Amino acid sequence: MDINMVDVTVHINEDMNAEQLQSLQEAVRELDGVISTHIADHNPHLLMVEMNPQRVQTDAVLNQLLQRGVHAKLLVPQQL
Repeated sequence: MDINMVDVTVHINEDMNAEQLQSLQEAVRELDGVISTHIADHNPHLLMVEMNPQRVQTDAVLNQLLQRGVHAKLLVPQQL
């Protein structure tokens, strides 16, 4: 079986403690098609999401955070 996966980075504006960040990760992982989440070690404002775009859209990931009152935005990689 071939699974299409993409990595998406979301910038979280608020300063959050470890418990709050864990709760956000769990909320995003609840979405069908999200494979994993990870908060960047070097920057707790960056949430990395590995997902299957055939099962979940990036807007759904962002909305999952926005519905919890978090100010966040998707980061688009710069073109080389």
